[in-house]
Amino acid sequence: MVVTQKPGDPEQAYDVDFISQETGKAAMAKFMKDYYHVPYDHTIAFGGSGNDIGMLKCVKYGYLLQNAAVKSQILASTISAKALC
Repeated sequence: MVVTQKPGDPEQAYDVDFISQETGKAAMAKFMKDYYHVPYDHTIAFGGSGNDIGMLKCVKYGYLLQNAAVKSQILASTISAKALC
């Protein structure tokens, strides 16, 4: 279970995602990399919420959008220079 607050949501509004530990955005990024034989050094992803952190960490260049939730920004190592959404 992943509980996140999405950018633009009211202060006490949260989204709850129930996903298997074997699935999710990180698993899909790995699947796409392997399926299309993309070298790790050529992988990139952008995200904006807490459920994107795993995906951002499994690619070479993972960027959290500037307007992402503050809790997500604490976990991210790289934040984009401007809001993309």
